[in-house]
Amino acid sequence: MTAATLRSDMLRRPLLAIALTAAPLGAMAQPVYETSQRGGVINVAKSDPEMGAAIEKGRATLPEFLALAAAPHQGQTGFAVKVGFTGPQGRNEFFWVMPFTATGDRVSGTLDNNPVYATQLHKGQTVSFGRDEVIDWSYLDSAGLHGHYTTCVILRRASEADRVQFRKRMALNCER
Repeated sequence: MTAATLRSDMLRRPLLAIALTAAPLGAMAQPVYETSQRGGVINVAKSDPEMGAAIEKGRATLPEFLALAAAPHQGQTGFAVKVGFTGPQGRNEFFWVMPFTATGDRVSGTLDNNPVYATQLHKGQTVSFGRDEVIDWSYLDSAGLHGHYTTCVILRRASEADRVQFRKRMALNCER
């Protein structure tokens, strides 16, 4: 598969969305790849320490990512940020936003997931939020997907078969 084919294929696939819930969750009962392909949501406990660390890493590396997104190198594409919104039932749901623009402390862009819990939103809607609300980021180049720290937490808990399928199809290397 060429880099151009991979990039085109990747940008047409739905990205994994997560929802933070009050209940602690252990191993993934939900099939990750299948859930991502049908636009579903993976539920993760709000108090999950590994997810908290992934969110901190996404936020800590956000300035470098935004600088790269503002002036990408040749072959870098699909820049996206992940941000959360609270649905009418009080559940937090996190979405990928792409394309986006960042100006000062504000970010705006197009919601790239279909909401499950935040039903006041819809895919394709323009949303605006504070830069400090971004929890993760992503871009694609010839080496595959970069960022996706929150996705990597979910993948570490998935079945081996699910991890292999997701990484193969999504070109995501969580060891970078």
